[in-house]
Amino acid sequence: RIESVLRFERKWLLRGPCARGTKIKARIDRDMQLINRVKFEEDKGFTLQVAGRRLGGKILELHGIGKNFEKSLAEKRSSTRADGKAEHPVIRNFSYKFTKGERIGIFGSNGAGKSTLLNIITGTIEPDTGSIDVGVNTVFGYYQQNPVFKDKSLTVLEYIKEAAEYIQMNDGRQLSAAQFLNEFGFEGKIQHSMLSTLSGGELKRVFLVRLLISNPNFLILDEPTNDFDIFTLNILEDFLLGYQGCLLIVSHDRYFMDKIADTLFVMEDDGAISGFVGKCSEYIDYLEEQNKKGIGSDGRADSLPTTSPGDSAPKPPAGKTPAPKKKRSFKEQREFEELEALILELEEKKPELEAEMSGSDFAKIQAASTQYAELTAKLDKAYGRWSELAELG
Repeated sequence: RIESVLRFERKWLLRGPCARGTKIKARIDRDMQLINRVKFEEDKGFTLQVAGRRLGGKILELHGIGKNFEKSLAEKRSSTRADGKAEHPVIRNFSYKFTKGERIGIFGSNGAGKSTLLNIITGTIEPDTGSIDVGVNTVFGYYQQNPVFKDKSLTVLEYIKEAAEYIQMNDGRQLSAAQFLNEFGFEGKIQHSMLSTLSGGELKRVFLVRLLISNPNFLILDEPTNDFDIFTLNILEDFLLGYQGCLLIVSHDRYFMDKIADTLFVMEDDGAISGFVGKCSEYIDYLEEQNKKGIGSDGRADSLPTTSPGDSAPKPPAGKTPAPKKKRSFKEQREFEELEALILELEEKKPELEAEMSGSDFAKIQAASTQYAELTAKLDKAYGRWSELAELG
């Protein structure tokens, strides 16, 4: 799939489109990201497909769940209760019945309740209203942003073996805990190192390995790409692409979301959750189109599509027109120019790191991959702000 996307992107770039600079920059950046991922897929030379645990007829059903959090009385979105306290609905009357093989991404702004929804599903917190019905054969695997380790005196291998000694692969092979660790870059002596000696990124990686070797049939991943290098990201992507259970993912990595999830739960600021059939980037494109049409006084569509992105989108309400286009201030113009210089500087550093990552020394590959991940994160942030300022004209 990635190769076909690349072919399309390259044809688009070679046409020399007279599009907005924002879109050209974004697609060039996306093209480079995909090239790097294809390279790692080719170099990796193996696939990591596990024989999944069987799901029952009933997997997970949510019935009218809701969750409120106390807010300041000054906040516009809050509603005052009889006791004088204010509440803001983070999740409001949400119902859903999960089916086999669903791969759902959760989309929403910071504080919209994405992690709250995951915590309710896994029983970490209770909903204020509604109920949850979990199937008897459903086994959750929950990757959290800040995993807790009860005993850091365990070695890496001991920690993994607590979950499982072996994992069954789709091709009939059995991988031992040590072999499975090897696939995620934990080779040799590090398997016998105590957890207390590992870095923060290594701890998150070993937590991920333990989660996957336990072979859950309903995976819930909260920002799984944070602090992972490209090597680990590609191993995780490979695992998830062959995964046969249900997937529920929160991630700010749009490329990861596009590759893994084919449906979205869209969490609105008022606590409502809508559905969108399609990729994360397709939904963002949809939002941009709706904003251009001036739909909704808050820039949001009155109703989100639940059909495929190829179908026609809702029409703007009568009488709604786009807001006048703003211009960059002097300060914003300076920031815009500085961002262009920063982007060029960061882009010039990428080839050197890419060359190091194509070598045969695993330690150097890991170090370069970590630096590369940090660099691309800075680039993503710079491009994002650059795009915002470019829209002002």
